[in-house]
Amino acid sequence: ALSCALPALADEPAAMTETVTLASGTNQNGTGWTWDGTNQLLTLSGVTVNVTGKNGFVLPAGSSVSAKEGTVNKITVSGENAVAFSVTGTPEA
Repeated sequence: ALSCALPALADEPAAMTETVTLASGTNQNGTGWTWDGTNQLLTLSGVTVNVTGKNGFVLPAGSSVSAKEGTVNKITVSGENAVAFSVTGTPEA
């Protein structure tokens, strides 16, 4: 009999497959990301994004994106006009 050990996939976080729309003043979070709506800061901390034909994150104008040190963030976007990060509105003065 032949046998082999395969690494467990349970440690892999589930991929984000739908668009996440973020709003000013509202805090949100998901697996591998947090959104500080007051400061309009999206922090990536091990997110896996895999979207087809749509955008990954939709952010308000004037937002910032940062990656937490020591984390690996995987973003895969495919399809016409689809982007990882989309911005809506105009920056507040």
